[in-house]
Amino acid sequence: MQNILIIFGGKSVEHEISIITGVLALNSTNREKYNVIPAYIDRSGIWYTGEELFNVETFKDFKNNKLKVITLISGRNELFILKDKKLKPFITIDCVLNCCHGASGEDGSLSGLIKLCGIASASPDVCASAVAMDKSVSKLIAKAIAIKTVPALKICKCDYEKRKRIADKYIAEKILFPVIVKPSRLGSSIGISTANCIESLEKAIDLAFLYDEIILVEKLLLNKKEINCAAYWDGDEVIVSECEQPPLKTEFLTFEDKYLSGGNKERKTPARISKKLSDRIKSATKQIYKRLNIKGIIRMDFLIEGEEVYFNEINTVPGSLAYYLFCNDIKEMKGLIDKLLQEGIKQRQKEDELLTDYTGQVLSNLTRNGGKCLKKR
Repeated sequence: MQNILIIFGGKSVEHEISIITGVLALNSTNREKYNVIPAYIDRSGIWYTGEELFNVETFKDFKNNKLKVITLISGRNELFILKDKKLKPFITIDCVLNCCHGASGEDGSLSGLIKLCGIASASPDVCASAVAMDKSVSKLIAKAIAIKTVPALKICKCDYEKRKRIADKYIAEKILFPVIVKPSRLGSSIGISTANCIESLEKAIDLAFLYDEIILVEKLLLNKKEINCAAYWDGDEVIVSECEQPPLKTEFLTFEDKYLSGGNKERKTPARISKKLSDRIKSATKQIYKRLNIKGIIRMDFLIEGEEVYFNEINTVPGSLAYYLFCNDIKEMKGLIDKLLQEGIKQRQKEDELLTDYTGQVLSNLTRNGGKCLKKR
């Protein structure tokens, strides 16, 4: 039986959303086939495991007295447990499923740790995670492969403090109001607001800078539709979902729209758009997925205005793993997670077959040719 580690929580403003995704994944992984191990990262960054973590009620008034402190260590493909103030090997891990939303989990840092441990991952790797987490970078990738994005300006906090007037003027004259201002490396619509004039723009920028030192100011499309499309590898094929249309009650999808209003019930799948637009979005999703060499399940978000399609962002850890775009009901999620895990394990096996050692006799040549400064004196 393979040991599967499902990691969720983390030091992120999306902590609570990650708990929902993590607990859902824990209870939707086939425990007859896998030994499923939860790894909850609390808000301070401490890792815990325990059977209580399978129950979402545990997190409403979180207490760690029945849980074990755990961690991963670079170079070891096993989980370590803290016992008597010492770290001791606990269990070998065959594959990890990352359910951490936002900073320190979705941004590639956790993917890097998993890779350093030599453990298979059913989630996107370091490069794809880092690129996707930074909206400004992912839009550069999209534009490089001729996929449209809305007019935008990336602003670093240190630059804005020095060149505030120049940035405000560019936004007012080139991008044009109204605009939407968002942290570049955050999700769940946190820190996002709109602006119709310089005064409201500066307030929106100040808000976004509370969450990130890099922000995006984009043209706000007023007569738009937001469309989502998901994808994952299955064998040698990228499986792309139907397009879905989440409910848009305000100028953009807010945190409340996504998580507090029962919005899942109002999602339209397939989206109420033409087949031509749907095919373009599916094609763009597949193209970006393959160009970035993404692994695992992701969701891409697009904007439609008239007949124009604009790429918006990539979610490498989509809420609830976007199971609803591939499964008719939650019972089918077990099969989806099984595919993700097996694909991750297969990919790790391929990587293990690659050469990682090359003897070029650099060190012997160096010492033979006078590399005295490198010798112990």
